[in-house]
Amino acid sequence: MNVSAFTEAHGVMQDVPIVTAATAFDDEKKGITYILILGQCIYMGDHMNNSLLCPNQLRAHGMIVDDCPRHLAPADRPSTHSISSPEEEFTIPLLLKGVTSYFTSRTPTIQELETCRWIILTNEHD
Repeated sequence: MNVSAFTEAHGVMQDVPIVTAATAFDDEKKGITYILILGQCIYMGDHMNNSLLCPNQLRAHGMIVDDCPRHLAPADRPSTHSISSPEEEFTIPLLLKGVTSYFTSRTPTIQELETCRWIILTNEHD
């Protein structure tokens, strides 16, 4: 797949692979590490330090994405500012840096891949 930024100044990256990826999320409140599985991801390798998630791709797989910061939510509809799955009883609280919602994840260890609970955030087929 060819990938381009929102501006032509960055040019086009050609033959960027589409992959199924795994990242580790440490739930500090529960003391649990989850392996988050992301299907149909653009693999940028060393070209980016961060991973970008598509909220609509998460929603298409049944995840609830509440990306409205709590302080901007209307009083009659408070925000959870999180990504959650009611089926999995799983929630990732989101943080805010400037105008960007985010959460911290990291490369999982082999042991974590083999022993931690996997949560599929996006479908690898559709």
